Amino acid sequence: MSAESVQGAELRARELEIVLPGGDGVGPWSGTIEPGEAVLIIAPSGAGKSTLLRALAGAIPQHVRAHVTGSLEIFTAGGRIDPVAGGVAATAGAVGFVGQDPAAGVAMRIVADEIALPLESRGVAPALIGQAITLALGAVGAAHLQDRDAAALSGGELQRVALAAALVAEPGVLLLDEPTAMLDGEGIAAVREALRVVPADVTTILVEHRLDEWTAGEGVEGLPSRTIALDRSGRVRADGPTDLVLREHGRALLEEGCWVPAQTELALLPELARRLEEGTAALDPAASRDSAPLHGPVGAGRVAAASEAGEVPRTQGAPAAEVMLQARAVTAGWGETPVLQGVDLELRAGEITAVIGRNGAGKSTLLTLLAGLLDPWEGEVSGERTGLAFQNPEHQFLMPTVIEEIALGDPAGAGEALERLGLADLAGRSPFSLSGGQKRRLSLAAMLAHGRRVLLADEPTFGLDRASTHEVLAMLREAADGGAAVLMTCHDLRTIAQCADRALLLENGRLHALPRGGTPEALTADPSIPARAGMSVPPLLTRILGAGLPLRETLFALASPGVAPEIPGPVSSRDGAAELPVAKGRREGAAR
Repeated sequence: MSAESVQGAELRARELEIVLPGGDGVGPWSGTIEPGEAVLIIAPSGAGKSTLLRALAGAIPQHVRAHVTGSLEIFTAGGRIDPVAGGVAATAGAVGFVGQDPAAGVAMRIVADEIALPLESRGVAPALIGQAITLALGAVGAAHLQDRDAAALSGGELQRVALAAALVAEPGVLLLDEPTAMLDGEGIAAVREALRVVPADVTTILVEHRLDEWTAGEGVEGLPSRTIALDRSGRVRADGPTDLVLREHGRALLEEGCWVPAQTELALLPELARRLEEGTAALDPAASRDSAPLHGPVGAGRVAAASEAGEVPRTQGAPAAEVMLQARAVTAGWGETPVLQGVDLELRAGEITAVIGRNGAGKSTLLTLLAGLLDPWEGEVSGERTGLAFQNPEHQFLMPTVIEEIALGDPAGAGEALERLGLADLAGRSPFSLSGGQKRRLSLAAMLAHGRRVLLADEPTFGLDRASTHEVLAMLREAADGGAAVLMTCHDLRTIAQCADRALLLENGRLHALPRGGTPEALTADPSIPARAGMSVPPLLTRILGAGLPLRETLFALASPGVAPEIPGPVSSRDGAAELPVAKGRREGAAR
């Protein structure tokens, strides 16, 4: 990208309000975003963050039906743009957009062609396109994907391609809707670095849940300087300097289920913060290496040996839980490309196992194989029938309404299940019209309703706010405590530490056991282990262990007001996770 060719854009909104057909919406909002300004939008799931970004991109109401009032304008060197009246055709030359689901925006088969498309649409000279593709992919750490088939990429790889496609056209406005949701730690770092080369006059609007990962330990100082906070109904709670918004509204944001930086959390939990500061227990880096690493794949013999050595935790004190599903010497892949090689695995009742690995390592392929949707080339998979919650919940929805989706597996208990999930008010809605967090809870509940004793969850918390994350983790924990075997993939070590009993590493097509059974404590104490999966250890987890506090219980203290009474408002659910108010339609008029 050349700074000389980019012209910044100014955004102006006056009493802008968007109401979706179901009654949910965002606004009214009045404000100006100056050229080159970076803005963070914080809000619970379902509050309208993505709706606002889609309106700025020109997708509402021409492509996404909604009732829009007020005005929205984009001013560039080329003139004034009205995204509402002009639609995507009007904004395409000035606005770059990276959505939550990068696969939905991919139009071309080959990655290089996808990056070239916006340039060709603008009439860029063919001789310049090749170099532009190389530079854009290199900026996001995806140069090696240039000649790949987009259909064969992982979600994280597609996210990098989507960002490159948005940057290559040198937009005046860059809209980022949770750009790190599907990325490993290295992917997040690549996105941050890519944004550092964006010219200073490009206006950037970021929607993001993974705030600590985004800042790479810099805390509030690493976030955009301005924050717009929305309440659960989509109305503007605050608009101002980020540090001030978090300081004055942090408690309310937590109560509504938003993620905030760890330093903001601790400021609202003074007793826990004091114990962390006064903790004297030192981390012993050698503690995680007091037993020899298990370099080979995880098989029946290796798991049994590790268990006898006390390395693999047993659930609920059971000496030998029932094996629900096992893979033996499995090799599999897509087309003629092997992805998994010699995989051995046992999933046991009552245990939550997390599979970690870099983007593109084959985690989704592993779950697809275990679910019986991919046949092994060699070896075999045997055991109980499984329920698979896809990485994208929309890929599994079959019925026209929310209640019918649940009733497909449990006709008698569908109503009660929706009440517990906080989705009862949405029973008659289409599953596809729900927010990201609502879709995820529905997808897991639909699988559990079928009574499967093995649950496979592919990135079950990606793109979720704080409240939805804790609800999903509670659902997985309850399933395991009820006798199910749960296997989940995840890039977030805090989520793993709060929920999983052990972790396995998928690397170079093979599944590896980890030192000390891959417990969350082991992963936190030795950063070199998660680093092999492209993950970093959140400073908060290191501080918890360093203070001698129990990892899982302390994380629940941050999640559950039953343990952390300094955060009032919601009540504790019976399984210990925070049960927060659920978004409801707050508009009387639906879009016509």
